[in-house]
Parts: sequence; structure tokens; C-alpha cells
Amino acid sequence: DVPDSWRARREVASAVRALLDVLSTTDAAADVMRSSAKSIRALAEHFAAHPAVIEPRGIAEMAFAGMEDFHDRSPLVGRSNPLAPPLALFPDPDKGIIEGTTIFGNAYEGAPGCVHGGFIAAAFDELLGMACIFSGSPGMTGTLEVTYRTPTPTRTPLRFEGRFEGREGRRI
Repeated sequence: DVPDSWRARREVASAVRALLDVLSTTDAAADVMRSSAKSIRALAEHFAAHPAVIEPRGIAEMAFAGMEDFHDRSPLVGRSNPLAPPLALFPDPDKGIIEGTTIFGNAYEGAPGCVHGGFIAAAFDELLGMACIFSGSPGMTGTLEVTYRTPTPTRTPLRFEGRFEGREGRRI
């Protein structure tokens, strides 16, 4: 069960995500934008007055520190992170695959009407990192090569799939 504080944080993130989606395409008057900026800064100051307690960690611990709430804080799958599209990832242990779905809105636009390729690559990076669960070891992407065959339109449902294929020494 998700703590109520996480549910509330997810509601705020969803509202900010909606703001990010329309902000880059709005034609609101300058005085409305300035008034909004003032209100948003006040909200940021309000949340800054309630900092999270972060324990000091060594370099080795930092790589996998905070994984207990990774799916809430991640910039791609984080339901409490307004930067996240979010990308929903679903492991299927029977098939040994990870399936992902998302819709990239205006905030992820590169060329007009198209998702910036960096976000597509980041989604694959996230997917491959999760596919490591089938190896029995956590891991990070060492090499990622993406061939873009056609532009990816914004506001279109996308499906991703990844799988664990094997291990050669440390390489998963």
C-alpha cells in the first residue's frame, strides 16, 4: 500500500506535469505569465521549507541508494516526479520481458510535433536497466545505440519492449 504522503505528492506532480504540458504552447498574456511565475515561486519556497532528510553515503552506495522509492522519484517512471512522462514499465517474468507504455506530451517536443530523440533514448535506457532484474543483478546501461528511422510524434501512445538475453562476465 502506498503511504498517503506519496499519494498527495503524486497529485502535486500530476498537476505540475499538466502545467509543463501546456506551458510551452500557451499564448497567455505577459501579465498572466508574470503573476503565475510569482505564484509558482511561492509554491517552490513552500515545499523547500519541508526538505527530505538525506543520509550521507559513500560512492559505492550512491549508485543504488534510494531504490526503495525509485519508481516515485525517477525522471522517467516517477509518479511523484513531474518531469516524468511517465513511462510505465511492466515486468513479465513468464516471458522474461519488460513492456513499457507512455505518451510524450508537448513538454518532450524536439522538432515541432515530434518527441525529442533524447527522451526516446532515455526511455530505452530505463527499460534496459529494468530488464536486468531477470539476470538477478541490478545494472546500468554501458552502451546504448538508437537508430532513429522516423520521427516519433508527440501525444501518441508508444510501446517499448526489452528483455534479458544473457550474461558474459560482468556484461548483462
